[in-house]
Amino acid sequence: MLIEKLTKNLSVISLVLVALSIVSYMGTLDAIVFWTNWGGQVGEIGGVLDYRVFGQSVVYHVTKDNAKGEALFSFFDVTAYLLAAVIVLSSIALYRRGEYRFDMDEFKFGGAVWNLIVASFSILAYIFGTMIFIERSLNYASSIGGSVYYQFPFAIRVTHVYQWRLDSPNWMDFDFALWLQIILIISLAYAISTRRTN
Repeated sequence: MLIEKLTKNLSVISLVLVALSIVSYMGTLDAIVFWTNWGGQVGEIGGVLDYRVFGQSVVYHVTKDNAKGEALFSFFDVTAYLLAAVIVLSSIALYRRGEYRFDMDEFKFGGAVWNLIVASFSILAYIFGTMIFIERSLNYASSIGGSVYYQFPFAIRVTHVYQWRLDSPNWMDFDFALWLQIILIISLAYAISTRRTN
């Protein structure tokens, strides 16, 4: 009985999960920005990120003595788990509604297919376009770090250290992960509203 009710409300559950993933995403980025800009003591030259997909990631602060001088902040990859759950729920909805038989001649497909596509691109944008981009940019050199700056909701910038000082931002990536999650939440809200008005 409970499983039947849950499967009937897959869009509602997915909507809640996407909302939580946006909150988790923003919290993760804000924490990375804070801890890579944390300092004030002599010898601190930026931060580095050790990112683990679906695991526990750590932000380290770099000192002149050590590339990973001090572990400042660790976090679990909650956003990736939430987006993966949305992909699973969209797959279940796709199978339940029989929308896997869409008409290629008219290029029409159901909402579950659309949500599955957007959720899949969203998790890829989050992992590769945001987290791995930040990790590789901060870890560009083996002995120095950098700082992350988030220009909500458009771009993520990474400043690297140059001659023992923070240089101007020299890496930038557009925040596709956030926009894809916003598109997904709008799509799910539309699906719920049309289902309830019909």
